Amino acid sequence: MGRSTVHYADSDTNNILKKLHNKLRPAGTPVQRVEYIIELLLLRIFEVKLKQDPDFIELRKLFTDQNEDLIFSSLYSVANEQLLPTLNERFFPFYATILSQARKVYEKNLGQKVQDQLVLIEEVFKNSNFTNNVKSGNLQEVLSLVGELDEERLLKTDLLGDAIESALSETGGTKDIGLHRTPDHIRHFMVALAAPTFDDSIFDPACGTAGFLFDSFGYVLEGVGQEGRWPGEKAHPELREFFKKYFAKHPMPMPSQEKAITFYRTGIFGIEYLGMIRKMAAINFYIRGLNPQNIEQGDSLAAFDPPIDAGTRNVVLANPPFGAERDQEAYPNVWAEFSRESETTILFVKLMLDALAPGGRCAVIVSEGFLSWDQTSARNLRKMLIEDANLKAIISLPQGVFVSKGGVGPKTSILYFEKRRPTKEVWFYKVTNDGYTMGTNRRAIEGCQLVEALQLFDNYVRHGKIPPETKHSFSIPAEWVLTLDPRIKQRIEAETTTEFTNKGITEKKKLDEKLKEQLKAGRLTETERNARLAQHEEVWKNKTLNRCSP
Repeated sequence: MGRSTVHYADSDTNNILKKLHNKLRPAGTPVQRVEYIIELLLLRIFEVKLKQDPDFIELRKLFTDQNEDLIFSSLYSVANEQLLPTLNERFFPFYATILSQARKVYEKNLGQKVQDQLVLIEEVFKNSNFTNNVKSGNLQEVLSLVGELDEERLLKTDLLGDAIESALSETGGTKDIGLHRTPDHIRHFMVALAAPTFDDSIFDPACGTAGFLFDSFGYVLEGVGQEGRWPGEKAHPELREFFKKYFAKHPMPMPSQEKAITFYRTGIFGIEYLGMIRKMAAINFYIRGLNPQNIEQGDSLAAFDPPIDAGTRNVVLANPPFGAERDQEAYPNVWAEFSRESETTILFVKLMLDALAPGGRCAVIVSEGFLSWDQTSARNLRKMLIEDANLKAIISLPQGVFVSKGGVGPKTSILYFEKRRPTKEVWFYKVTNDGYTMGTNRRAIEGCQLVEALQLFDNYVRHGKIPPETKHSFSIPAEWVLTLDPRIKQRIEAETTTEFTNKGITEKKKLDEKLKEQLKAGRLTETERNARLAQHEEVWKNKTLNRCSP
């Protein structure tokens, strides 16, 4: 997944998470803090599920008599000096063996879902131990902050992803943990492009905290139930309204019990390279009633076995790492001819193409330079996407979608392709307003173009029709992509230049109004005013050149 330390969470949640990390700062590195927070959040989430989840009704009997104080809220009444020993000596050992404990209170065998979820809880807590660096006084405040988090936020969003982003946005944090995350609204958009159903096998080979996967599950459930639960209250309001209308017009049939069980067991699957992030993805599955065992840890490129894995997935959604380090020198199982390719994005896209079954759909985020990389492997891959698949759409995203405190992140695009007849036309759509302000702390604004892009895609592109041409939307012959036709670059550069020139003129007028006031007040000379205006023009000229660059 593409690296991002942009914060999209609501302000209340962000404030709580920041306070959590500040209180736990004496406990160690950002990675250690995240481990502590995962465990405390899971205790709170378990108590919420115990109260709300019908599958857990019989499990409530476990928390009576001598175990009644082994739920998160009981920690509020524990004295400061007893918090660490209570967690380390009572809570963690209990939850590390909760599956065997649960069997004592169930009259019949545990249901498969409950068993899968308790196995995950045991995995998380089997080696848990809060060190003395976690001061008891601070710990009581930490518990109080965890208790303030909204239950809806706990169960319906990627709060774990928000938690680690908050901890790791400081220098070195993302490098320590390898956090790569896609913003919610981009995930919602890409899931809608692929439009998964209960009949599909859904896969993410670089799943991170499993956002694409649990959003696919939410999309499928919303299509059947139309209860307004997905994409959720925290989603961009214009996207929420779009999906409400969309599902009303395109309801999905209720699956049979057999189909629902099959979907739970094998319908959604992900692989994550890092153990701690894989654990978080599994917890996200647990929260939503998905099978946590369907998240594996490993190197997707090394694990891909063509005789077994090729042609097995109907939907692939991913944001693979750009230029990631590799575990091995070559991946001949992915692409024998270019097994030593250094740009892992190329190998990941090749893997996704091969993993798709006939008629399968894939939406993947790539560096915008992917379309113009001139190495032989990139050219051959683009040829495959044109001739062995239907590359239906390329959606250009604003540069501010992925950004870190070290500076502006890569310019990215979404590729959408299907494993069916060869490509004839490719639809380009340029997003300049993704519904959020630019900067590190992004706020929702009006005019989200993702809605228009989805409308055009659903009304035209999905059905093989060419959408009307606008300043943001145009189609090109497939041959242009194959030959790196300069007209593609010229078209994008011309539109970008016009857009930025107009923005520059508007900003220059605003600046000149301020400068004239300063000139009138005697705080500025005419020479200084002209110099400031000339400097402004130069800055906007450089911005335009940078934005046009691949």
